[in-house]
Amino acid sequence: SIVGVEKGSQPLIHDNIVLSVNGEIYNHRELFETKLDDKYENISGSDCEVIIYLYKKYGPGFVKMLDGIFSFVLYDGNTNKVLIARDPIGVTPLYYGYLKQGGIGVSSELKALHDVCNNVHVFNPGFYMTFDTELRIDNVRYYTPNWSYALINNNSEELLCYKLRDMLTKSVDKRLMCDVPFGVLLSGGLDSSLVASITSRLLK
Repeated sequence: SIVGVEKGSQPLIHDNIVLSVNGEIYNHRELFETKLDDKYENISGSDCEVIIYLYKKYGPGFVKMLDGIFSFVLYDGNTNKVLIARDPIGVTPLYYGYLKQGGIGVSSELKALHDVCNNVHVFNPGFYMTFDTELRIDNVRYYTPNWSYALINNNSEELLCYKLRDMLTKSVDKRLMCDVPFGVLLSGGLDSSLVASITSRLLK
């Protein structure tokens, strides 16, 4: 656990819903405040607990509300349905395959599926999949990147630089959310030097 170290061990279980996650949900506090009713409380302290409550209230489409890096498997014991999802960019790894004895296997490591599946696939970033005990599968793209932002808005170089600086600073800031010690890997190049500089400034 990175957030909710003492009580955030997985799997997270609530109301017969079981969740296993690899990743972090950066906007979990905001989601608790704006998208969920007062009856939902973060019992474990984990940033990932919000996934269960969002699923209960909104169904699988809630995935598009998440800001973070994640791949997860959620089993709903009330309906015998499974939800699998991966973050929009695919920062955390996720694979799936059809088991030789029937069913679907899911893992964050390729080697875990090789011997038990007929074939293994990369779970695409920006997708979620639902299936039931009859293996009726629904595969949904919930995120499509917009790479033409700068061209469409015809921004000046000065404005683009300002926006880039603002976005990079916010990106570093939300990744400082943790209950354990952290560090910055500094190679001396431009990228890591910028991240180290921003981190240092934010921590002051």
